[in-house]
Amino acid sequence: MLTTSFELYAYALYIVLLGSAGSNLYVIHQLKGHKLPIVSLKLFQAYFIAGAIGWSILAYKDLTHNLIDLSQAASSYFLANFILLIAVVECARNKLHTTIIGFIHLFFILAVFLLEQEKNIILLVIIYSLIVMPIIFIVSMRKAIRNENIGNVILLLPALL
Repeated sequence: MLTTSFELYAYALYIVLLGSAGSNLYVIHQLKGHKLPIVSLKLFQAYFIAGAIGWSILAYKDLTHNLIDLSQAASSYFLANFILLIAVVECARNKLHTTIIGFIHLFFILAVFLLEQEKNIILLVIIYSLIVMPIIFIVSMRKAIRNENIGNVILLLPALL
């Protein structure tokens, strides 16, 4: 019987996450030559880079069994989702909406650094996800139905999870 350890699954997960982020960056880079809104493409590229940084911090923590607190990874998660929300809602053109959403995310980032226990940081991330992910899901679903765009369907799937 073949058995595998949990660490092997963790390595495989990190490879898949980094591979998917890299492939998405490649697709975005290839789409630069097409007549698409460049601002949205740059925002999606920044989203994937911020997400890769956050996953790299978590991967380093898990692989080295280092006692790094979760505040860096959580703040990276908030930053990545801020960029994704701006790109999905397309409010980068409206400075007032961007500023309001930015201050809300800044509140969450500052709250992460004020919390001391990891369970409280995880609870804050859960509360944040319950607020932001349904917005991303609903907006992406409406755009997917209205525009019949598979890209919006791809965006709503992670928000659904």
